[in-house]
Amino acid sequence: MRRLLLILLITGLAAVGLVALIEYDAGYVLISYGRTTVETSFWLALILLVSIFFALHYLLRAWRRALSSGGYFSSWSESRNSRRSQQRTSAGLINFIAGNWSRGRRQLLAGAKHGATPVLNYLLAARASARLGDGEQAQKLLRQAAAEDKKADVVIELTRAQMQLDSDRFEDALATLMRVRDKAAKHPRMLEMLLHIYEQKQDWQNLNELLPELKKYHILDETRLLALRNATGRACLQSSLKDKSSEGSAGKLEAVRHAWKSLAEEQRRQVGVIAVFVRLLLESGGDAEAEKILTRQLKKSWDDELVRLYGLTAGVDVYKQLVLAEGWLRDRPNNGELLLCTGRLALRNQLWGKAREYFQSSHKLLQTPETCAELGRLLAALGDHAQSNGYFQRGLLLSEPNLPALPLPRKPAR
Repeated sequence: MRRLLLILLITGLAAVGLVALIEYDAGYVLISYGRTTVETSFWLALILLVSIFFALHYLLRAWRRALSSGGYFSSWSESRNSRRSQQRTSAGLINFIAGNWSRGRRQLLAGAKHGATPVLNYLLAARASARLGDGEQAQKLLRQAAAEDKKADVVIELTRAQMQLDSDRFEDALATLMRVRDKAAKHPRMLEMLLHIYEQKQDWQNLNELLPELKKYHILDETRLLALRNATGRACLQSSLKDKSSEGSAGKLEAVRHAWKSLAEEQRRQVGVIAVFVRLLLESGGDAEAEKILTRQLKKSWDDELVRLYGLTAGVDVYKQLVLAEGWLRDRPNNGELLLCTGRLALRNQLWGKAREYFQSSHKLLQTPETCAELGRLLAALGDHAQSNGYFQRGLLLSEPNLPALPLPRKPAR
């Protein structure tokens, strides 16, 4: 309140002083331009000058404000375009996932212009074009993505490889991935695509070399990795004798051993891989080595397939093998595979009666064509052709369990 009174007092004094100055001397101002002259008092000219000054000042402020409002409009327009692009991109992604390739491509391209992720839009639009069979358009969109971001070359090449995989062009996809592997060695998608290509091509050697990277970068869960490790190990061993038919037993045996040594330690501990290795050793004449491996492994953990292979192995001391198998049989008297194994070892020791007993006991527990064949062969050699033929017939029927139900002639009455 006091401040207001003080301002009013000063304003009144100034007005009184100004009036006193005007009354004392009004002054004179003459402005002449060409034939035009303007005459006025000094104080009026001063008032006009001050008025013009303030008018220009407010005009400048209004102009700046107009410019500022134009910037705001531009920002609003950009924000609006960005929202539209985001909406189109989202719709394009949904249609791409749903397999609506044509609509998805159109929306993705519309959303690329003002969108925040134009590279992603172009890459997905390229994949949609590939799905539509428009390879030329797909390559053009990949080039647009590369022009948008020079650092996206790895992702662009991976997209190219994925399009080649989608059209089953495995060799082209492999060549593309090999070009970028040095730059993207840790890229999960690249490793997944390599895994798929090697599996499709059954390139077990390269797949086996890829396993450490698949494990290191957690591409597969432990169950899938274990299954793949076993399958790859078995396949690598089995392929070791490929194109070795012209070589002798020594050459085949060396090839099998070399393949075994090339496997990782984790693979050589797997029972399925050990079984394949032993089977190949037996095929190549490495019975003595196979016997040692089987004896050592069966002491660690029991496996019926390894026991079956033990019965097929002609070791250095076949009687010692039989004694060992009969020792196992005391702990597992109802194991059909072990009885079959022990019967074969009894045959190697020319113990015909014991072999027959073991085979018959195995047949009661494990009726397979293999057991029937062993019994039929032994009984035929012993002169019991009636029972031998019965087991042979039973084995044939077991080997063909899906024979159709057809009418057969009745046995004539005697």
